[in-house]
Amino acid sequence: MRTGMRFVVAVACVLGVQAVVSCVDVEERTSRFCREHPEICDAEGDDAGAHDGGDAGDAGFDGGVDAGDAGPDGGPDAGDAGTPRWDWAGTPNTARTGHTATLLADGRVLVVGGFQNASGTGALTSVELYDPNNDGGTWTSLGALQVARGDHTATLISGGKVLVVGGRSGATPTKSVELYDPASGTSPRPDLPISARASHGAVLLPDGDEVLVMGGGANGETGLGDSARYAVLGGTWSTGSGSMLAERNVLSVTMVLNRVFAVGGYNANRTESNYDVYTPGEGWSAGGPLVEARNAHAAAVIGQGEAAAQLLITGGKRGDGAGSITALSSTELIPTEEGGGNTSIPLDTMFDARFAHTATTLESGDVLVVGGSEADYDSLSTVELFDSSLLDWVLRPPLKTARAGHTATLLPDGSVLVIGGHGSNGVALKSAERYWP
Repeated sequence: MRTGMRFVVAVACVLGVQAVVSCVDVEERTSRFCREHPEICDAEGDDAGAHDGGDAGDAGFDGGVDAGDAGPDGGPDAGDAGTPRWDWAGTPNTARTGHTATLLADGRVLVVGGFQNASGTGALTSVELYDPNNDGGTWTSLGALQVARGDHTATLISGGKVLVVGGRSGATPTKSVELYDPASGTSPRPDLPISARASHGAVLLPDGDEVLVMGGGANGETGLGDSARYAVLGGTWSTGSGSMLAERNVLSVTMVLNRVFAVGGYNANRTESNYDVYTPGEGWSAGGPLVEARNAHAAAVIGQGEAAAQLLITGGKRGDGAGSITALSSTELIPTEEGGGNTSIPLDTMFDARFAHTATTLESGDVLVVGGSEADYDSLSTVELFDSSLLDWVLRPPLKTARAGHTATLLPDGSVLVIGGHGSNGVALKSAERYWP
């Protein structure tokens, strides 16, 4: 475990982040890590700083790929087995941020919508499919959505189809719902029976018969607490699921041990410091307080499928972006056993404060945290791993391109596919990377 001194220094930096743009020289830390671990960083590791997006000869603002950076299969060389690394994962057909990436049953990834810019401009109708099995990764454009959208949800349901709900085009949220079939394209479904929303959550309930949609907001200042259920077989909506006890925009929604945990978020410039729990057949109940109020954070399950499964909450920010914000490096663990009022447990801080990042549970049970933004909205290339056995954070090789607002998907072979997002200039990235543990 790291020493208490490291913990104190990290907290001091977080508390002072509004006054100081960066308490930690992240780029220097990345370079130092690569110098100390040359066997982990690739030959270009020292060029991929936290903010520069890599060597200009390798990638422009669109994240384009130099053909010399990866072998034809996009996977690790035989000599690299067991060594953490990043490889390019081909080139997507469209630059996007605020999109969704849904793992299909056959191991392919369906990528839907998004924006051309972090400000939410240029909402997309484009859809594409990533196949990790063809020469290490190929991209294929599919039929377009009927409604351009970003900050929506996309949930895999029976038959290999994906339910696409809500989102927004620019500042305008939508109630539109589409059912996307990778084999045949999209078809409309009944609109949400509750108000239009974006940055909400959606999850397939344990019986596989219903999708629960909750929270989100109509704009950058408000939060919503109501929810609705979509019947997979009938294609109809019901509102009998009730409302969360708090209104939550830019929340995290995670299924743990057959219950849904809606954590943090904000409403009316107030960042929420608690979480709610949805139990199928019973409805919503107060889950308990958080150690720290947060939104735009990331959540990941540790020990999924076991009685001791817990929910790891990482980073995020206080403030909704309309005024000054504080980026967070703090992390906490939510006990998920039956019953309400469970107080979360503080854990050691991450190396870097970040929001709009991703957190992905690996096959090992550890959690990989990737990229995100600092308080000044500079995008990060830094990557760290939460060791679920030691309950401590360790650095991992940095991304080739700094990014926030991206997606991260665990593939069947244990690698993690990171797609798109935006750089510090706010422009969406046309690039993808693959992490090999």
